[in-house]
Amino acid sequence: MTKASNMGFKCGIVGLPNVGKSTLFNALTETQAAALRAESGTLFDSLNNLGGGSTPNRNGGWDGGLPRHSLDGFLAAGGRTPAVFHQEQTKLSFHKEIFKAKPVWYPEGGTDIERVAMAFHAQRNHTSTALMLGAAPVAAVYITNGGPPQAGSPFFEPCIDDQGKTLFANAGAGQWFTSSLFNNPATTANELLTSLGTSPFNATNPRVYKGANVQIDAVFNKMGYHYPQQRITSLWQDVAPFISKQKPAEPFVIRNNTLDCTRFLHTNLVPNRFEVDDYQVTTPTDIIGQHIHLPKWDLPSADGSGNGWNYEDGTLSPGSVRERIRAINSYNPSGDGNPKNSAGTVLRHTVSRTRIRPPSPRTRPQLPGPPNGSFSGVF
Repeated sequence: MTKASNMGFKCGIVGLPNVGKSTLFNALTETQAAALRAESGTLFDSLNNLGGGSTPNRNGGWDGGLPRHSLDGFLAAGGRTPAVFHQEQTKLSFHKEIFKAKPVWYPEGGTDIERVAMAFHAQRNHTSTALMLGAAPVAAVYITNGGPPQAGSPFFEPCIDDQGKTLFANAGAGQWFTSSLFNNPATTANELLTSLGTSPFNATNPRVYKGANVQIDAVFNKMGYHYPQQRITSLWQDVAPFISKQKPAEPFVIRNNTLDCTRFLHTNLVPNRFEVDDYQVTTPTDIIGQHIHLPKWDLPSADGSGNGWNYEDGTLSPGSVRERIRAINSYNPSGDGNPKNSAGTVLRHTVSRTRIRPPSPRTRPQLPGPPNGSFSGVF
């Protein structure tokens, strides 16, 4: 199979626990997006620059000091020993910890196969063949999304109308299917579509929600009944006042109007394990996922189960980021071969040679950091 070929079938990657590959574009920074736009070709022209050069950066990615990667199993790093990996399986604890692990780094701009897939779905119409019941095959067009790759949707731009037009700010009103066909079988093709106007929150200027998973000591009544390991989702600006009890915790609700395009920045601030208490054994909480239940699914570009591009992401706990960084540095103390962004800075020894520092955790700007540094390494 050549690098420029689409595999033509659905496939998945089955891996060991805690070794999964981080998702494409989930932690893409503004600098990385600009570098991809500067590449030759047109695939990334609109990446984080929707609708034109005057649009401010809206990517919002941050990797906490740990670039896109997977862990190549623990046996590959020296065996299942206390120096490599520890796991408890008792009636009170499922604690696990990695001490040494071999990293496999993936480019933030996608692997060869991922880029082939992005280019395929960025093209609307594909020459194909339709199999007709009781008749010979006929020439046809296979339709995919047609929108450019974006952070949060590398294969499927959800801000399109039913005709496949990407709803940039200057694109005008979209066209949407109506229920006319069900009410009147004689409805013409033009009568099937209607315009619902436009939204100020479009593909160029999406509505942005910045959410953070956080653990608080939640007080439930005036008698002081409380739960010290309550996990909730809050806005970034509410993290500190929720933790310090300067503001009562409240449900996190995403509100969108019809036609709104939305980008959700998902940050994880909870500890990487749930401590044993009256209700729960010690349990690893190394990753928290969020799953979109109301996307505009692109069924011809299905995920293998007919669900369309049903985006889901998982965000590592800051403690898990720090743990992985320590394990990677234990395996490769010199940092040779690590990505340039694994330390945030590059040590330049000569004009022709660059060596990369071992990874180090970084705390995300704009988020409050507690005195104990437990948010260091936050995604």
